[in-house]
Amino acid sequence: MKEINMASTSPLISIIVPVYNVQKSLNRCIKSLVAQTYPMLEIILVDDGSTDESGRLCDDWIARDSRVKVIHKSNGGLSDARNAGIDASHGDYLSFVDSDDYVDERFIGLMFEAACRENTPLVMCSVVQEDESGKDLLGIPALPSLPSLNNRQCMELTYTNSGAVTAWSKLYRRSIWDNIRFPKGRLHEDEFVFHEVMYQCETVAIVPERLYHYVQHSGSIMHSTYSIRSVDRIEAWLSRLSAFNQHHEKSNLVDPLIEMILHEVYCTAQLRWNDGTNRQVVLSSIESLCSLVNADSCSASMDIRQKVNALKKHTRSHIVCLYWAGRIKDAIRRRLHVVRCKWRERAA
Repeated sequence: MKEINMASTSPLISIIVPVYNVQKSLNRCIKSLVAQTYPMLEIILVDDGSTDESGRLCDDWIARDSRVKVIHKSNGGLSDARNAGIDASHGDYLSFVDSDDYVDERFIGLMFEAACRENTPLVMCSVVQEDESGKDLLGIPALPSLPSLNNRQCMELTYTNSGAVTAWSKLYRRSIWDNIRFPKGRLHEDEFVFHEVMYQCETVAIVPERLYHYVQHSGSIMHSTYSIRSVDRIEAWLSRLSAFNQHHEKSNLVDPLIEMILHEVYCTAQLRWNDGTNRQVVLSSIESLCSLVNADSCSASMDIRQKVNALKKHTRSHIVCLYWAGRIKDAIRRRLHVVRCKWRERAA
């Protein structure tokens, strides 16, 4: 059993791990945490009502490492588990690690060094996106090799690097979470809080090393069927657009965000529109989008405004047409990519 040297001058860092039915991958995750080169840790495992052996595995680790603490609670979802971990934590800094992922042994140490060096409340590192066999999927690009970015540069980075917006792969000064919690019962919970976090940070330190291993599972949200719950992402982005308006952000931030919202709106063509609830949720989102884009404080370009306002006319047919047009374009683009690759192989 490892013992914590409480006389150390290093601050305590809390790592919050939501756990739900991950008995196959849980030990790998925890092993990577107790092996951290930075020793002053509080590892909080939040068993969110698991029905497999995950809860017992969590308890086994209490005897193996005194830094491990376990919370058993009824199932409330990822956001609720993370919130429970925040509420129970004592660290001067916080980090989130998903229980089916794992981290490099330098994960906390290098990010804490960067936080001290740059005197920033938030640090982010690069991510390895891999499948269940450990194959690198090369899906998330490395962060720029810069010591830090300002908060608006980080928000702009999310348009090209999906790892920038996630709650994991980061180290937070605890004060960031004094008035922020993840929205319970929502999908894409990271998207809801990202801008709230960023507006509390003038600068964000960057660790370009790929220290966080994000394991992409075949049954994950990214591979699940589109449903009305998928519209949560639109709501999260509308919340961010509202914040952008309040802070009078420029079009370089606003226009790409609205384009992403429009793309998600087009994806609602996959829903059953004869379901009154589905239809009302989508129409309400479109109404909110139009209101935000046409507000005096919005810096959206004229082209973007025209696209948004076009949704009000023949809404469903407009969405269906644009959705399938996008699908056809993507299919053509993928086919052309395959053809180009074959030509290069023959030329070589």
